[in-house]
Amino acid sequence: MRSLRRWAGDTAGLLLVFTVVGLARLFPPKWKLRRIAVSAEVRAEREAAERKLLARVREIEAGVPWLRPLDVVIHRWALYGQAYCTVV
Repeated sequence: MRSLRRWAGDTAGLLLVFTVVGLARLFPPKWKLRRIAVSAEVRAEREAAERKLLARVREIEAGVPWLRPLDVVIHRWALYGQAYCTVV
């Protein structure tokens, strides 16, 4: 009976450790996400996406002769390194 209690305690401890490690892998800390977001590779990818967005807006402007030039504002989500475009 004593060994069964020890085995149950060890099993519960291992389950707790694996749960904590699994959750840490699923939800990384914000400092790690910020470090990834400001890395050179992500920054280059983000700038390329911004150029593509602006090029697409200019292409739409050129295709519609009566459309006045659009003001484009690029919004960045600093935490995740993503961007989206607002046309004003």
